[in-house]
Amino acid sequence: MLRDRVAALNVADVKLLPLLENGETHEKIKEFATEDEVFSLLASGEPGSYAQKACFEGGARGDKDEDENSGTISVNPAPCATLRFCPKIKHVYQKAGIYFSLLSQLKYMSTASNRILWQPRQTNIILTYGVGYRPKCGSTYLYTTGTTSETTKTSLERRFYEGSTGLQKYVLSSNYEWENKGWDPTFVCDGSMGSEPRFITVSRGQKRLRTIQDNW
Repeated sequence: MLRDRVAALNVADVKLLPLLENGETHEKIKEFATEDEVFSLLASGEPGSYAQKACFEGGARGDKDEDENSGTISVNPAPCATLRFCPKIKHVYQKAGIYFSLLSQLKYMSTASNRILWQPRQTNIILTYGVGYRPKCGSTYLYTTGTTSETTKTSLERRFYEGSTGLQKYVLSSNYEWENKGWDPTFVCDGSMGSEPRFITVSRGQKRLRTIQDNW
C-alpha cells in the first residue's frame, strides 16, 4: 500500500517491482483508492484507480471513535507503589482496499507510580453494542444488539464484519464496563516477597463511545 492508495502488479511483470516500491507509475501498475474493491476490480479487468468500480454502488466512509484515557485513576496507595489503570477503547470502520472491517475493542492497561511502561492487566469486561450494516451491492441488511464479556482477560474485541467487500452503510454503538483492580490491603510488600501482589476490585468504570455511522 502506497500512502492513500493500493498498487497491484501482475506476477509476470515482477521486473517492474522496483518502480512500484519507489512510488513510480507505469501502464502495467494498476492503482486503486483504499475505498475501491481491489480484488473485484482485478477479477473484472477494470483499470480501477479512482474511477471505475465493478460494483457501482457507493461505499460508506470510514469512521472511528477512541478514548485512551478514560478511567485513568490512582487506587489503593500501597507499601510498594500507587497503581494506575487505563482502558484503551475504540470502535472503527477500517478501509484498506483489500480488507474492510467493523470492530469494537477494549485493551486494559496498568502501571505503577514507580514504573514507566504500561502493561496489560487482567480484569472483567462487558460490552453492550448495537450494530447494523449492509455490504456494497448486497441485498441483506443486518441489525442486532447484544452483550458480550470477558472474565480475567486483558482485552475484549468483537469484530462484527470483515471481508474484501466494503460496506454501503453501517452503524455501531459501543458501551463498555470494566473493573478497576488495586492492591489487596492485606498484602504486605516489604521487598522480600517474590510472588505477585494480590488484586481486588476497588471500583468500576464505564464508557460509551460516540456512535459511528454512515448512510444509516
